[in-house]
Amino acid sequence: MIEVVDLYKRRFKVNGQVHDVLAGVHLTINPGEVVALIGPSGMGKSTFLRLLNRLEEPDAGHIQFLDRDYRQIDPLDLRRQVGLVSQKPFMFPGTVRENLLIAITERSEAIPTDKDLADVLETCAVDTDWLDQPARKLSVGQQQRVSLARVLLNRPRLLLLDEPTSSLDPQTADDVLGRLTQYVARSGASLLMVSHDHLLARKHAGRTLVLRDGKLAEDSMGESYA
Repeated sequence: MIEVVDLYKRRFKVNGQVHDVLAGVHLTINPGEVVALIGPSGMGKSTFLRLLNRLEEPDAGHIQFLDRDYRQIDPLDLRRQVGLVSQKPFMFPGTVRENLLIAITERSEAIPTDKDLADVLETCAVDTDWLDQPARKLSVGQQQRVSLARVLLNRPRLLLLDEPTSSLDPQTADDVLGRLTQYVARSGASLLMVSHDHLLARKHAGRTLVLRDGKLAEDSMGESYA
């Protein structure tokens, strides 16, 4: 599915020194995998997700997606196949339905039916009664789920989630992640999620990774991080 080899991302500090946020990261995610990424705050987890769908560019290293150098794929097409759901949802003006369809209609594709919308909303634990409500009047947690549904409409091969349940109560968060793991099993897609709720992440992920000091490691000790 996706292979990351020797990936580096550098930032310049205020004093002019260079800091390697990512320092030689290696990772392979196979079809159907659910992987959780945890670790201390400020260690570059969100940056890593943004690199995977080219919202940022690495300073060194190589990424293969579906056996192709991801730089050979049109960025917009890549972002449809490697869908990123950010921690802070953004809603366009208009209804939930209009927010879901905006990316589809801009590409002049066949408009999804109400059943298509209902299916993707169910995966995200969203009631179809929301479809004609103003999207910007939803709670942050509701907007998170609508953002997730909007990405799923593209049928991504790899789904990247940055704190996808941060604004949800524990029961709803568990329900949403359970539905997403079922979606991955049905579709053959893959999922990589960043989460500070480590117990919940470990419950739903088949593999848990720790990002610390710019490198990834398997989490075999069940450690807790701030």
